[in-house]
Amino acid sequence: MLKFQGYRLYTQARVILFLEDFAVPAGSFYYILGNSSAGKTLLLSSIAGEYTHYKGFITLKNQKLTPGLKHNNILMINNELPIIDKMTVLENIEIPIGKISPIAKKRLLEMASIVDIIDLLNVKMALCSRSEKMLMYLVRAALVNPFILLIDDLDTFFDNDMFSSVQQLFAYFQKSGMIVIGTGKGVLDNAITFAIKHSELVRLT
Repeated sequence: MLKFQGYRLYTQARVILFLEDFAVPAGSFYYILGNSSAGKTLLLSSIAGEYTHYKGFITLKNQKLTPGLKHNNILMINNELPIIDKMTVLENIEIPIGKISPIAKKRLLEMASIVDIIDLLNVKMALCSRSEKMLMYLVRAALVNPFILLIDDLDTFFDNDMFSSVQQLFAYFQKSGMIVIGTGKGVLDNAITFAIKHSELVRLT
């Protein structure tokens, strides 16, 4: 479980988000709506250990997260997707993992099949679209299997047809107990949706 206690997110000495006692259970898919200045990206960055301008506590499995210190079991994906263009999709997936075991290889192929990138595994990343690169990151996340997966601007990566297969992958993540938190401006199906209003998270669905 991910918990916020007495959490105040600041920017330029102004509180933009306040979470007095807020919990995200394991296996949840939370989606946060808000405009560009609402603080949704900074919220994800503070969970990931990349943004430190907040007060209060963030805990994961009852362990306090240290501001500014990245946690090995928290993975954040944003618009700046670091990839190596001259390497294939499969080689990029393998970068943080190293040698893939037969069991992991079977899972990789299963996940790649769900999001329909089996035929791209041996294609150079330079030839892939932005959405295909994002799919590669999601398949990699399935192998890394972090406690928390954070995806900024989730709704900008996929069209409606592609997102239906992505949601199948999210369902797999949820069954494994992974917490998925995404942000965006457009409404998504099958997610517990919140909006940032007046410095608070307001549940919409």
